[in-house]
Amino acid sequence: MHESKLILSTPNYFHIVELDDIIICETTTDMKTTVCLKGGQKLCVDIPLKVIRNKIERADFFQPQDNCLVNGQYVSKVQCIQELEILLVNGQRVLVSPERKEEVRHFLKKVTRIQI
Repeated sequence: MHESKLILSTPNYFHIVELDDIIICETTTDMKTTVCLKGGQKLCVDIPLKVIRNKIERADFFQPQDNCLVNGQYVSKVQCIQELEILLVNGQRVLVSPERKEEVRHFLKKVTRIQI
């Protein structure tokens, strides 16, 4: 059974976060991880992205780059024109690294698709 919550610690609090509320996790330049939640809240935690990825072992999360983890429930578009780019419901854009294209394609194959 997969966990549905994650405990993230900031200097003054332990935040109990529903996995379904996480839009994206990104490594910052100082090796912290910013977790963006639906509703616009952002948490900056001293937890490496790799640790968070290992805790979230759900099929709807994938890594389009080494420095970010995306919740597929919040992907609104995937642009395939020149470079593969993901557009999230919060307006954020994430370029897919060449090394991660297969992981994104694998995610897209799992999504129910209706084409007209």
